[in-house]
Amino acid sequence: MELTTKKTSGQNKLYQNLISDGVIESVNLDLVDQDPNQPRSWEEVENGAKTLAPSLKQHGLIQLPVYQKQSNGRYKVIVGACRTLAAKLNEWPEISAIIKQFDDHKKIAEIRWAENDENTRRTLKPIDEAKYWFDYIAEFYT
Repeated sequence: MELTTKKTSGQNKLYQNLISDGVIESVNLDLVDQDPNQPRSWEEVENGAKTLAPSLKQHGLIQLPVYQKQSNGRYKVIVGACRTLAAKLNEWPEISAIIKQFDDHKKIAEIRWAENDENTRRTLKPIDEAKYWFDYIAEFYT
């Protein structure tokens, strides 16, 4: 299924542009790996997933996570760590996700920032934001 996006108020345009050529697929959750480089701490991801799981069970998935397919056939979470973990906590066998291949790590870092931007999600904790920018600068500008 080709991904089409519609304009709605409050959506982050950078995020929408970065995922616009992705493809929606149903993915076996046993094949999905969290990415240790995502901006939020693992503790915050776990807490967010525990909070989100009941809502996900009741209302379903409203915003799809974004995964990158790896050469070994597994998937890496680019954005949507809490949604992915909440689906696993609910014991879903699979999840619909946007599958997109990224040619460079800088694009991945940018889409993660867009996803976690304070306009679309809870504001990152100051320590998580500082770590994100430190890693970003170290990787792309030194």
